[in-house]
Amino acid sequence: MSGVTAILDNASRALLAEQLGVEVTGHNIANVDTPGFSRQTVDYVTATPVPSPYGPVGTGVKVQGIERAFDPFITSQLNEKSSLLSDYQTRSSALEQVATYFNETQDGGLNDILSKFFSAWQDLANNPTGAGERQTLLNQALNLSDAFRSRADELVQERQSLLQQIGPTINEINKHSANIAQLTQEIVTTEANGHAANDLRDQRDQEISQLSQLIGVRTYTSGDGTLGVTLQNGLPLVQGVLSFNLTSQLNSSDTVDLIWQGPGGTTETIPTDSLSGGKLAALIQTRDQDIPQYQQDLDQLAKSIIVAVNKQHSQGVGLDLFPRPRELIRSPTLLRPWPRSCLWETRSSMAPCKYLSSAMAPPRFPAPLP
Repeated sequence: MSGVTAILDNASRALLAEQLGVEVTGHNIANVDTPGFSRQTVDYVTATPVPSPYGPVGTGVKVQGIERAFDPFITSQLNEKSSLLSDYQTRSSALEQVATYFNETQDGGLNDILSKFFSAWQDLANNPTGAGERQTLLNQALNLSDAFRSRADELVQERQSLLQQIGPTINEINKHSANIAQLTQEIVTTEANGHAANDLRDQRDQEISQLSQLIGVRTYTSGDGTLGVTLQNGLPLVQGVLSFNLTSQLNSSDTVDLIWQGPGGTTETIPTDSLSGGKLAALIQTRDQDIPQYQQDLDQLAKSIIVAVNKQHSQGVGLDLFPRPRELIRSPTLLRPWPRSCLWETRSSMAPCKYLSSAMAPPRFPAPLP
């Protein structure tokens, strides 16, 4: 081919190639706000030249393909960091709520209530027979009991709130896993003719990004377009065009068991401390590790107060001091022993016992414990 025909053919091929370039550019502009979209470029190459008496003669330009601007290493790092960010944000949100239960910057905090409680004891020590001081101490003891109980209840409610979020989060994980497997199937079918399915790959990468925000995962790809997604411990969520689900249940210790459902009905319990990154790990570990530690600390504080106050209070006497022996014989009330649970046991650290808080009518003489 030579002459005018060759010139027109080269021009036609160039116009068609540039037209495709304009279409791809328009596609990029249209998807500028599409989450997960990667910019695409046309790969232009020199068309195959034709031989001539004077050597090979160029035939213009042709389109080799359409490529997307994508770096697998950077994408992997972004997914890893977004997984950690989601973990921290979820923990922060839950712990900020817990922090409001122990806000000591406002009236009604434990520190303020404890100060009033011990101040009431000091007032009573200065005037042991004062009915007003005795009633004030009783009221402050009840306030302290209510403060411990309310904070304990709030911690229980926060654990329940986190538990209610675990189920929907697992459902989202399963949905993204299924979407990744479905998109992989479509990619394999589309790329069978040798052309990259750029938009489908963008959608799959977006699904992986959203999945990594929910649970820490690792990914690997193969040359045929298939992809694998595994948990940190190696259990697969996606294997080629197959996906596997997660589920959860409460065990006898009131902690969450995360269960992987594999092929053929096989199941495996995933140690929750092996989870790293993502919303699910934060929900489970905050519920089953962080908040129980706060509950234990709160119980220990209440127990220490109960033991210390009861120990000191048990050394006191009533308003009439020590009764005469005949009064001890005549009055069965005076012979009644103090409750063991009041003096020495703290099975429920949420409330002081009645003798701790009932300064109005303490026993006059403690009989020996049975």
